[in-house]
Amino acid sequence: MGGVTLLRHLMATALAASCVLGGVARADQDDPALDPLFAQLRVAKSPEEARYIEHAIADLWAKSDSDAIDYLMHSGLAALGSHDYRSALSMFSSVTQIAPGFAEGWSKRATAHYLLGDARSAVISLEHVLALEPRHFDALFGLAGIFEDWGDKKRALAALSAAHAIDPHLEGTADRIRELGREVGGRGI
Repeated sequence: MGGVTLLRHLMATALAASCVLGGVARADQDDPALDPLFAQLRVAKSPEEARYIEHAIADLWAKSDSDAIDYLMHSGLAALGSHDYRSALSMFSSVTQIAPGFAEGWSKRATAHYLLGDARSAVISLEHVLALEPRHFDALFGLAGIFEDWGDKKRALAALSAAHAIDPHLEGTADRIRELGREVGGRGI
């Protein structure tokens, strides 16, 4: 099967499966296990403990309870890994069409957009992530980086400060907040 034909087949399979499954991937940003994990993350005693908790949170965010969505996400991640960003974008876009309430589809779609050099579309996708899961520290961190690239240090500081409030162990965040705070005439952390 050629690339375009395979992609159409995958999309058709995912759409058919979504109809059978009711068309909705479970939005695991609502998983009851997240609240205690976020509480633990804020008080983690070491970067290693924080990484473990971050991974546990990411694992919950990645669960869709849909074989079709899981397949598209896995395929999209494989495409990202092989630097085939257009295919990755197509896969993640399919996820957001099939399951618009699944935040992680939007998050990975933002990554693909960014890697394709389309930061504006990445921001739009990250805004979807945050509308669904305001505690998505990776999305906030990504927004901060894009805003800083654009020279919008005030918005970069706001996004980075929000990410730091959720996950105070994000590497280099506290120092960068202090630096941005000085640059925008504020106080940072």
